[in-house]
Amino acid sequence: TNPTRIIIQKGFPKNEKVELHKRNAKWYVSNMSNWPASEFNVSRLLGRLQHIQIRNEMNFESINTEGENLSDYGLSQPKISLIIESENGRVTLNFGNDTRNRKESYIQTLYHNDNKSHIVAINSSLKQTIDIATREWLKREFINIPPYEAKSVLLTSRMNKTLLKTKFERIKDNYWQMTSPLHATVDTNAMRMFLSLLTSKHVKEFVNNQVEANIITSALENPLYRLKIFG
Repeated sequence: TNPTRIIIQKGFPKNEKVELHKRNAKWYVSNMSNWPASEFNVSRLLGRLQHIQIRNEMNFESINTEGENLSDYGLSQPKISLIIESENGRVTLNFGNDTRNRKESYIQTLYHNDNKSHIVAINSSLKQTIDIATREWLKREFINIPPYEAKSVLLTSRMNKTLLKTKFERIKDNYWQMTSPLHATVDTNAMRMFLSLLTSKHVKEFVNNQVEANIITSALENPLYRLKIFG
């Protein structure tokens, strides 16, 4: 199967959700303003899904015969649910208790195309992979242009009502020039160091509170400085 959409729901009732979707071979977090997803964590999740090892399989008939029910496996109110969508359909994996040896987890599989449902025990690695904080699914790098691919840099600064635009352009190889507001030669090493430091920056924290996010967004509508990198 080739997933195109993955939803992770945590807590009962579900109070935390991560929605991942695939677009043009890349993954994004839908419910976080379509921010690029962590390539490492998504790749690890996809790898776990491709190598699920079923240790034990049961059906509802056998469970009822033995006088057991879903709550005995922690599945009446699952704390984690994983929904996977692909061209082949949709399947939900509800995660319950760990087995006695703590190496496996009980899950309930729900195949939406044919309404089939089974309870199986699988290696706990899949549960551990998805049971991480929401922020861990977000890509920390926010500038996707490598320093060597940068072609120009535009810095716009606002002082009172005056706008000043300073533009730097790569003429050839690592030779840079200032082309606005005047023409001048730029220190190559200084520009290289500046681009390297800039593109290596990572997001430290994401603002999840919508009220706080709106306040920050409003404050940034007219920034004192605006920096654009063109690749």
